[in-house]
Amino acid sequence: MIVLTRAKFLLLILFLLALLSGGLLAGIAYRDPIVSWLGGGQTAPKTAAQPAAHDPASSTPGEREVLYWYDPMHPQYSSDQPGLAPDCGMQLVPKYADEVEAMQDRPPGTVMLSPQKQQLIGVRTTQVQRQRLERTIRTVGHLEVDETQIARIHVKIAGWVEQVYVD
Repeated sequence: MIVLTRAKFLLLILFLLALLSGGLLAGIAYRDPIVSWLGGGQTAPKTAAQPAAHDPASSTPGEREVLYWYDPMHPQYSSDQPGLAPDCGMQLVPKYADEVEAMQDRPPGTVMLSPQKQQLIGVRTTQVQRQRLERTIRTVGHLEVDETQIARIHVKIAGWVEQVYVD
């Protein structure tokens, strides 16, 4: 049997209220991700805090030209309109004309990073130098004879080979 004093009971009630209010606030703050994670239909409309998708009809002369929209997880899927990828539900990303032109003369598999992303991930470059690389490697090995190269010779006369003339 559990005996609670009045002070312990009040502390328990305060703890449960704090836990309930924290869960309620977290549910309000993370409503959209929770609903989409649980697979619940449409997400909430874009607010001022969330950037709206690029509309090709409202492009201004200073904006970059969008060639098509693609799924960043599956780049083989592309669309002429912004939206969600049908296979994974990710937001489609625009592919700009200047990016395609810059990548035309490059070998396949080349990756372009903006200066901001280079700084964010800490890319460092330096000039190539030719120099001698030395490294001592200590290891254990086991030598064996290549049995495919062994030749067996059966002679008719018994005796000893005293000297071999090998080139």
